[in-house]
Amino acid sequence: MSESAAQLPASLPHPIRPLSGRHSLPPSSGTERGGAPATAVARLSYEAFCARYRRLYARYAAARLHHADEGASVAEAALSCLARRWPEALACESPAAVGWKTVTGIVEASVRPGTRPAVRLPGRQADTVILRHRLGLPAETAAEVMGISRSEFSTLHQAALRTLSQDL
Repeated sequence: MSESAAQLPASLPHPIRPLSGRHSLPPSSGTERGGAPATAVARLSYEAFCARYRRLYARYAAARLHHADEGASVAEAALSCLARRWPEALACESPAAVGWKTVTGIVEASVRPGTRPAVRLPGRQADTVILRHRLGLPAETAAEVMGISRSEFSTLHQAALRTLSQDL
């Protein structure tokens, strides 16, 4: 295990895999519409999800934890955890929201004392500021990453900016 992975909380319920590693999905004996095996469909959708979000999750976690290697490890830990819940995530309205909740939960558990910001925003408001202003994502992309609508993202982001302007 890498040095940065060893620094993650011991309570993580999953192994940390290297960035190039593949995560395994739980076995399934069912089939999807059209006769395609459910495992093949789930595997392909999971791999596409990882390809879309892995780098963004790593950048977000690195920004929150102030360490690039830890960001990558946390992103992999979140995707590993999500792999075990992937069929459940697919049944939800927004698999991206399930993934976001997973990565932010692991990030929160990994934050060291003394590294929290001076201005304390509620979690999702803080996330909008990090995604938009630290990572430079367009609002539409940031909303997609969080698994929420553009209007919900805008509401959270505006509330965060109001709070920050009052604290300055």
